[in-house]
Amino acid sequence: MNFKKSCLYILMLSSYIFSTLSNLTDANILKNLDPNSSTYTRTQDTDFWLIKDLKWGSLKIGSTIFRDVRVWPQYAEEWDWNTTGTRHNPGIQKEDLEDFIDQVDIIVLSQGVEGVLQIKPETIEYLNEKEKAFFIALTPIAVEKYNELLAQGIRVGALIHSTC
Repeated sequence: MNFKKSCLYILMLSSYIFSTLSNLTDANILKNLDPNSSTYTRTQDTDFWLIKDLKWGSLKIGSTIFRDVRVWPQYAEEWDWNTTGTRHNPGIQKEDLEDFIDQVDIIVLSQGVEGVLQIKPETIEYLNEKEKAFFIALTPIAVEKYNELLAQGIRVGALIHSTC
């Protein structure tokens, strides 16, 4: 790829990320997020469930390597987008959360390493209806937040996308 095309790609990617993030207010990104709240139920065995070794296309929980992962207290599985028909656009759907949303106090949603994975507005509405705290970020930041909350013993769930 030549320099002109590289600059154009970076400009287009920056524009896309800005337009995606501008649709999310700080109130949405950090909605109801208070990890010090006594209302959260604490979980155990936190070290095992930490996300480690994040690389492009893979991450590790315990001894298992995932490409994309759905993780919540005491459980992790490969996040198979085909199950719910999830695609980069329109993005994460409420169906991706439905079977574990009631088992967690906070949900971390990753938009991918480069911010390509979007989040459907209906998903944000669903989280608000369920009165769930949630955190939305690019994958490295989302993993850091998930690990931080888990280390505090908070019942946290996450959808993590390890590529674009």
